Amino acid sequence: MNHIVKFNAVGGIFTPRVLQDIVEIAYSEKVENINFGPRQEIYLNVSQDNIDSFQQKLKDIHIDFELDVDNYPNIVSSYVAESILAPDNWLTEGIYKDIFDQFDTQPKLKINICDSVQTLVPFFSGELNFISSQSYQYWYLYLNFEGQDNVVLWNRLIYTTDIPKICKEIEELYINNKIKNPSEIIDIVNENTVFLFENITKELKVPRYVFPYYEGMVKYGDKYWLGVYRRDYLYPIPFIYELCRLCNDTNIGQLCITPWRTLIVKGIESRERIQWEKLLGKHGINLRHSSNELNWIVDDINSEEIELKKEIITNFNIDDVRTFGMVFGIKLNARKFIPASVIIEKCDTGTNSLPSFDIYYTDNFNPNNPNRNLFASGVYKKQLSEKLLELSKKFYNSLNELQVSFSINKTTETRKQTEQLDLDLYQCNSCFTVYDERYGDNMQNISKGTAFADLPHDYCCPTCESPKSDFLKINYDKILHVA
Repeated sequence: MNHIVKFNAVGGIFTPRVLQDIVEIAYSEKVENINFGPRQEIYLNVSQDNIDSFQQKLKDIHIDFELDVDNYPNIVSSYVAESILAPDNWLTEGIYKDIFDQFDTQPKLKINICDSVQTLVPFFSGELNFISSQSYQYWYLYLNFEGQDNVVLWNRLIYTTDIPKICKEIEELYINNKIKNPSEIIDIVNENTVFLFENITKELKVPRYVFPYYEGMVKYGDKYWLGVYRRDYLYPIPFIYELCRLCNDTNIGQLCITPWRTLIVKGIESRERIQWEKLLGKHGINLRHSSNELNWIVDDINSEEIELKKEIITNFNIDDVRTFGMVFGIKLNARKFIPASVIIEKCDTGTNSLPSFDIYYTDNFNPNNPNRNLFASGVYKKQLSEKLLELSKKFYNSLNELQVSFSINKTTETRKQTEQLDLDLYQCNSCFTVYDERYGDNMQNISKGTAFADLPHDYCCPTCESPKSDFLKINYDKILHVA
């Protein structure tokens, strides 16, 4: 019998020093791999023979953990995307960390804190979903409680410093007082508690989805960030230990975990890049996987889900199927929300039948859209790849019809509003990254409003480093890499 030990990395942030302490203990107790979870947490699989010693060593150095339970879900945030995978916004590193520091207890509800302009971290996978508004330091709040069918918008914007207090008030009403009606909770908190609110004058516009190429060694400004992905989501303990040591040796003070169960290291100096390349080579860590590999949400630490993903990807590669811009999710249990544009959900057919699956796709093929549609029902495993190929064709055939954005109302209904933009953009011909002069390129210190023609001659793609000459002019409605 093995035990699952969970460590929360609040906001998806962990210090290399603490992680090094954990993996040192893990190594001494014969643990071979570390695993990252879909809520940016850390997991270790420890044997029955070693669990008592493992727990005691963690307690000796005062590291908090949970054993075989998830009573305190990790706080998810889009901090991991800040400065590298999100356009400039008022939401800075300091604001994120101010919020995290003000939580004086561990929440029992799932909390997400997300920048509205990024697509790396899903918006609605929590129960309390804070999404940045256009107003400085104010947030939309969407309630999405487990077992309920609708996403409910709080009727006011909430100020940054009030987020932890609002969470505590809601948790008290929902868990301790057993009040399950979101509207009733909103009314009670608004009436009985003094907070700094602002009226909602604009609805949240969820942006058209841009697939986040979240792994590789990528330049931003005069530094690099490194994203590490493992096909089986297992990261060898010796590799993580040496990675932490290199962070400490090169003055990198934090590591970031993504909901894609990957690791991101920010702030690598150009002069130190070779040390990181040597580390990856020493441990056989491959970079630059295909989008068929990367665009999957496998939410459980579940070998069945991982094996199903591998089988489908193998068939995709055999048939040379293109899936760029889509996000696939596997749901083999009763989890509420999968942040994917295509959801493969296991049917409840009892124990005597071959397993079969229902396939859903979301409105607009946007992973952040909670509205979903049934595409195929009762599909056997050997038929899944064929059906998913049909759905991928549907996605590409509808690209010109997909909306630029959509609005979430109180009950998750979408307003079918298509923005008509007469705007020329430039797209990298290698990885499909788009340069939009409205945003510039903060990774390379290109200010907003800089026309493509005015970019320096040595400008390169921030994702794959292709030269400026590899960018092709494209109209907004022709973008091929967004859903």
